[in-house]
Amino acid sequence: MKVFYTKTYNVWNDNTRKHDIVAQAAKKLDYDEVSLFKFNDTYDSDDELHVRMQGITAAVSSDSIVIFQYPSMVSARYDSFVMEHLKNTCGAKVAVFVEDLGSRIAPSDYKQLSDEIDLFNKADLLIVQSTEMELYLKENGLKEKPLLYQRVWDYPYDFCLEELEIDKKVEKIHDISIQHMLDLKKAGLALSTTTDRENKYGLMINPFETGFCICAGIPVIVPEQTNIADFVSRYGIGFVMSDDENADDVLNRISDEDIEKAQEQEKKLAPAVAGGMFTKLLLQEVICCIIDDICLI
Repeated sequence: MKVFYTKTYNVWNDNTRKHDIVAQAAKKLDYDEVSLFKFNDTYDSDDELHVRMQGITAAVSSDSIVIFQYPSMVSARYDSFVMEHLKNTCGAKVAVFVEDLGSRIAPSDYKQLSDEIDLFNKADLLIVQSTEMELYLKENGLKEKPLLYQRVWDYPYDFCLEELEIDKKVEKIHDISIQHMLDLKKAGLALSTTTDRENKYGLMINPFETGFCICAGIPVIVPEQTNIADFVSRYGIGFVMSDDENADDVLNRISDEDIEKAQEQEKKLAPAVAGGMFTKLLLQEVICCIIDDICLI
């Protein structure tokens, strides 16, 4: 049995970084890559695109497992061809890692949520960002199937700050580059990008900046109705904002000692996040779930 993962090249955005994080973890597990490329697929006829897919998926066979990082960031049409070849031509088991929804982040290339749901329904297993995402997809036609939930986005760049001064204020973290981490001397508590309770989409998506904050030593503030809230509470790396609170309320009820304690917890957790351990664990869980589905009597 061979295990593959997909990774898309020739595109640069936050989803590229998500692909990179998963790819780094998969390589350490000795999984093989199925390389996809961003291009204007409208110039290819269906026959031409089928030929292209034959080359892309040539190494995949019927006893393979493929972790499809979705969206590919090419188009809904392209992704449907990838899935068709992996499932029907190659006969592989496919786990779709739903890192985002194409219809939300690239509506010109992913026009209909229904197209995404159709693709997800063909998967043998889905990795979703949250229970909120699961419910949203089911409300829009997702069928029952095995599901795994992502715990946190790692920051697997082998770099952790030892000390960082934290001001008792909140701020949004927009730059999660290593250079920004090197430049950091002082920061406020990180206000999660999912704190807008009216933004249903935002509450579905696992905050991408969390791994960076753990490695930088920046405690986070997250709303209690998100999946990441359980992770934050479990490891003590920040503070959970209840439904009747806002960020200022959280600041008013926590002490400098609480902030220092959260930073100490982040120091303990940072080596695992910098090593991509949570992503590796998730990818291994995928294999165990699919083997169970195939082999259990």
